[in-house]
This record gives sequence, C-alpha cells and structure tokens, in this order.
Amino acid sequence: MNVFVLNDHYHCCPSSFSVPPNARNFRPSELDETSITLQWNNINYYVNFVLQFNGTETFISAPYGNGPVTHTVSTLTARTRYTFTLFSVSENIRSNGVNITAVTGPSYIVGMDLKLNSQRNLSESEIEDVLAEFYKQYGLPQFSLKVRKVKP
Repeated sequence: MNVFVLNDHYHCCPSSFSVPPNARNFRPSELDETSITLQWNNINYYVNFVLQFNGTETFISAPYGNGPVTHTVSTLTARTRYTFTLFSVSENIRSNGVNITAVTGPSYIVGMDLKLNSQRNLSESEIEDVLAEFYKQYGLPQFSLKVRKVKP
C-alpha cells in the first residue's frame, strides 16, 4: 500500500486488489429431470461470478440489488449427480470457490422412520420446520415435507 502525507493527513491508495469473498448460501433451489436452478446471496454490484461444472465455465454478471442470484443450468441428464463450483470474481481475481452437489430428478416420495429426542414436545409443524432447515443446511434439494406421528 502506498501512503502519502498531504496537509498533515495520511491518504492511502491501494496498489493491489484483495480476493473477493466467496458467495454465501450457495445451494440448489429447484430441480427437475433436465435442469437445476442454483441460488446464492449477491455480494455487491462490483463482484461477478464464474460457475464451473462438467469442464465448462459460465460467467454470471453481478445483478443490481440485494436479492439472491439465481442461475439455471439446463439440458442435463435425469438421475445424474452434478458438482458445481462457484467463484466470486472482482478485478479478475477469483475467490477460493464454494462447491455443492445436486442430483437431477425425477421426484420421489420417500417414507422415513425417524426417532427424535427433544427437551420438550414439538408440534408436527415445528418438527417439519426443523427437518426442512436440516436438509437445507446440507444443500439437499427443495422438497415438501409432512410429518405424521404414528404410534408403535
């Protein structure tokens, strides 16, 4: 960093750019048999993005506004696992990148037998919220969830 003294005040001018932060909350938001829509938080309008998968790179311009960024990858193969790496880019400097894995459809109905321990009794909707947040945290696809209590 260069520092000048001008009228007894210090003024700094950066001589190099820093690495931009990684995008946060990078996850699949919608899935079907042939496409995956990815979503992440926008950083700011100075930071663009590069999405890597299957040996290709796609440049994604920084959108205006503070809302989430979405990008749909289409013409995919059904029931296939894909790994995506998202880089933040500023002044041609890339972040370390974040990775997620997502699988194309078709959709399935899944029955699960879970035993949960809690310090207090939870309502069915509270259990649904906890499970949905758990699956979201681990980057699993968006889904609908209905909890039903069954006596043994």
